[in-house]
Amino acid sequence: MVSSELLKDKIQYKETRKVDEEDIGHNGSVYDYEIYDTNIELVLGKEKHNYTDFNVIFYPVYLFHDDKIVVKIGVFEIEANKMISSLDEDGDIMIENGNIILFSFATQEFIEKRLAKYGEKMENKEESNDANKEIKQLDNKDNIEILDTGALLEKETKEMALKNRDEFTKSSANSWIENAMKNNKYSVVDVPGDGDCFFTSIQAAFENVGKKYTILELRKMVSEEVTQDLFDQYKMIYNSIKEESDRFDVKMKEQKKTNSILKKRHESTLEKSQSDSILEEANKLHDQYKENKTSKESTTELLDEFDFMESIDNVEHMKNMIETNRFWADTWAVSILEHKLNIKVIIMSEEYFNSGDIENILLCTQINDDKKAVKKPSFYVILGHNVNHYYLITYRSKSLLKFNEIPYDIKVKVILKCMENDSGDFYLIDEFKKMKEEIHKTQGDEDEASEDDDIYGLYDENTVFMIHGKANAKPKPGKGNGEKIKSDNILNYHLLNKDKCCNDWRRKLSDDWNHEFKLDGKRWYSINHYMYANKYKKGFPDFYDKFALDSESKISKDLEIAKHAISKTGKYKQEVLRDESIKEDANINIEELREKALMAKFTQNTDFNKLLSETKDAKIVLYVRGGKPKMDTLLMTVRQKI
Repeated sequence: MVSSELLKDKIQYKETRKVDEEDIGHNGSVYDYEIYDTNIELVLGKEKHNYTDFNVIFYPVYLFHDDKIVVKIGVFEIEANKMISSLDEDGDIMIENGNIILFSFATQEFIEKRLAKYGEKMENKEESNDANKEIKQLDNKDNIEILDTGALLEKETKEMALKNRDEFTKSSANSWIENAMKNNKYSVVDVPGDGDCFFTSIQAAFENVGKKYTILELRKMVSEEVTQDLFDQYKMIYNSIKEESDRFDVKMKEQKKTNSILKKRHESTLEKSQSDSILEEANKLHDQYKENKTSKESTTELLDEFDFMESIDNVEHMKNMIETNRFWADTWAVSILEHKLNIKVIIMSEEYFNSGDIENILLCTQINDDKKAVKKPSFYVILGHNVNHYYLITYRSKSLLKFNEIPYDIKVKVILKCMENDSGDFYLIDEFKKMKEEIHKTQGDEDEASEDDDIYGLYDENTVFMIHGKANAKPKPGKGNGEKIKSDNILNYHLLNKDKCCNDWRRKLSDDWNHEFKLDGKRWYSINHYMYANKYKKGFPDFYDKFALDSESKISKDLEIAKHAISKTGKYKQEVLRDESIKEDANINIEELREKALMAKFTQNTDFNKLLSETKDAKIVLYVRGGKPKMDTLLMTVRQKI
């Protein structure tokens, strides 16, 4: 217990380090103070009236640093009859009119150790016998919210992350995120799969530290940001998709009617030539109908994303709609709530994991408004995402994480996936930017030569698709990891996810895809088979032949085996595929050979020709494991030529 300065014999305050329960969620002012000749930050809790009979009001005093309550270190007391006159124009208490009493454990050494956890040291090492007389008010700043986030987790290093992976135990009881990250310290907190799931997940994250938001409060934070421009944008998108959908309905209705007429004509026709002509016309009509049906299905899916705008006629209507669960949080809503709560969400995709695309399970969020981008988040929240469903992911039982508490492996994923070309919303956060610079210092900067972004007519920088051999097939064009697209441009690419010839289009566009084509008098299983073979064509023609399907070798039919054949050892399992004497030719013209192969692949098959043409003028980039995506200039050049 520590004695009151005002009534030493009558009032004693209990010494405890914990945040008072009634202070959780309380907005308190931050004060700069000088204690032990060192500047620190303090926050006052709620006023207490336990001793008003003695004309005394007191407040808990908390040590504050790096946007976080560190520990309770004392109380501030003031005479009750001086309370009103001691409020400044902002309603904040003027500390100089009362007394700050430090608890006995709040020594300079104690405070120094607590601040050291946050990377800060107290400069003055001299002890003071009367700490209370050493306290001076310097300034008070903005109000902050007191949250009891528990003990700060130890900063995870690369070595600690490797240890977590070594200690990982695979089990049927594991969550997908544990298996994906090979770390048993993750947990999934599922929420109902309704239109509130994103908001419920954020609610749960804060609820774990004692801060209670209602779903309506969170939705109102978003609805308050609706402007006329935003309403116009959403309404325009809805109207354009609806018009396109209606247009396909009209076309299909006309085609059905025409088909019925052709059927009757065919039944009454006796001449074979006329009958054949009618059949040919009917087949063309059938193909057109199927294409329109595919387009209709695609526009219907898009319409589902914006159908909440159907009856919305003005800004107020849109605000009211957002406050209901008919509105599912989109990228704009996510960014708004991040801004309002000063948090940054890290989204991990269960859908990508289930599809086998483990390298891209981290979904990069988009900058919707530079002015509202979060640059100094108080906390980070990890969310899981599967199709349209969000849920909370905790790490070591914590739902709100400081930067140092984020798992090391996730921080590295953010840097590799979401900060390429020194851009993206994570690049605006100094903590991530600094870590990226440190990694480059230790590993060496592997930046490639800058790409020519001004190749006339080759691509539109506003639409980006990323391709690779194991890409997830489900995301709509521009919605995959590392991709982008403007909302008003989505309809232009709807066939990519609906036309049968475009199934798995991201994988089909990659050089790994197994699709037979002919080139140089031989048949090839994939472009990479052709490229691997040409490394040995000049000096070792027999080994070169093994990569062609004509040889009927295992190498020619299996890309994995082909990769092992050109590997350093030249072995697949225990089998020697390439003798040590067989060396590759370092002087082949890779670009010239690949362009020939791409031309063969996309001109010899009408489905592949159509698939590539459906990417229109999108910028196509190649996924690079552990590095920046590379612009596929050759593939886009072939697209332009054909």
